[in-house]
Amino acid sequence: LLLSFQIANNPKLTLSRSPNFDRFYPGESISFTCNIDVTSAWEYQWYKDGAQITDANVNTYKIDSLKPSDKGQYHCKVQRGKGPFYESDKKSVQVDADKPKPVLTRSPAFSPMYPGESITFTCTVDMYSGWEYEWYHNGVEQQSSSSKTIAVGPVTLDGSGRYQCLAKRGQLRTDYSDPVSLDVSDPPKPILKLLSPWSDVYENEVLKFSCEVSSSEWTVTWHRDQNLIANENGLELNIAAAKVSDRGEYSCKAHQKHRGVSSASSNTSTVSVYDKLPTPTLSRDLSFSPMYIGETVKLKCTVSVSSGWSYHWYKDGNNLNKSGKEISQASSSHRGKYRCSGKLTGRTVSSARSSPVELTVYDGKPNVTLLQNPSDKLMHTGDRISFTCHVNVSSGWKYVWYKDSNPLKSSENFHQIASAKTSDSGSYKCRVE
Repeated sequence: LLLSFQIANNPKLTLSRSPNFDRFYPGESISFTCNIDVTSAWEYQWYKDGAQITDANVNTYKIDSLKPSDKGQYHCKVQRGKGPFYESDKKSVQVDADKPKPVLTRSPAFSPMYPGESITFTCTVDMYSGWEYEWYHNGVEQQSSSSKTIAVGPVTLDGSGRYQCLAKRGQLRTDYSDPVSLDVSDPPKPILKLLSPWSDVYENEVLKFSCEVSSSEWTVTWHRDQNLIANENGLELNIAAAKVSDRGEYSCKAHQKHRGVSSASSNTSTVSVYDKLPTPTLSRDLSFSPMYIGETVKLKCTVSVSSGWSYHWYKDGNNLNKSGKEISQASSSHRGKYRCSGKLTGRTVSSARSSPVELTVYDGKPNVTLLQNPSDKLMHTGDRISFTCHVNVSSGWKYVWYKDSNPLKSSENFHQIASAKTSDSGSYKCRVE
């Protein structure tokens, strides 16, 4: 009789678990599988921390709802017939009593953020794996993803608010993270100031502006009529000798040094630059010519461009050394040709001289002649009678009429009686003013 048999190596036994998380939380499920490379008639036993935990002869052991007391080291043993036991390696299970709380961070951490910039949020659950994430803005879910980071951008003003995340794994959901605030606002608008005390200037005068920004993190650019002024980026713009081409509407913009953010334009300042000096206008309040001794006249000098003028007066080419001009109680010494010029206070700008205004002053009073038509001394009722008051010089007179020293209503240079009555008899005279 011939017997033959084969002696093989011990079977290879491995223990696997699913899911293979580092840590578990109450309510999650886990299953263990005992695998052996030789299949036939094996009996299975399950152990936790060295103690048998079930009599079931199955190669899979499952816990549907973990409890903190389920943490420990698990392994399996197999046996065939009366043969020896073979033991697997051990798998450790950690069951934490409290759910993890994710930590939400953002990058960059600038505050505020400006429209057009981008930001990344990261939701971190320390040392654990297998999570999916939900993202919330002001309490409203925005998206769900398997990535612990999301990019938001370019941001808008509506992106301001509170951001939170939570992590989930199967049926497990963590608590919400603490909120992270995001403030999105428009870049601060710079403030333009005209440092020169005037906005109307003449060629070769100085123009100076400043552009005020919120911090040293901003640089500026300068613009005239919305066109960039090249090679000017300081907080002040100085034009040492203005030209006509420098006139226009000035503004500035602020630019964040490290973030590629630009502000809206500042307020504007409009500057006029004149290449010709203005000529003042000389006028007088009374146009009477000639004037008479004792009358009063005012001369007025005006420049229509700019403000802040002081005035100088000239008579027959000689400086009068007066800053204003009023002639009261006119005399023959006031006769002559008057001119004026202007000088801008605190500046080197002086105007040309005005055109002349000639003032004629008569020494004597004018002759007043009263004429009657018809000239008869004796008139009859029903006759038409007219009187005319004649002044030998000038014009612009006011006429005052009297009968027997009583004033009449006539104010022209004539007085008429359309149909004489006996009551019209009397002495008539006129006076001029």
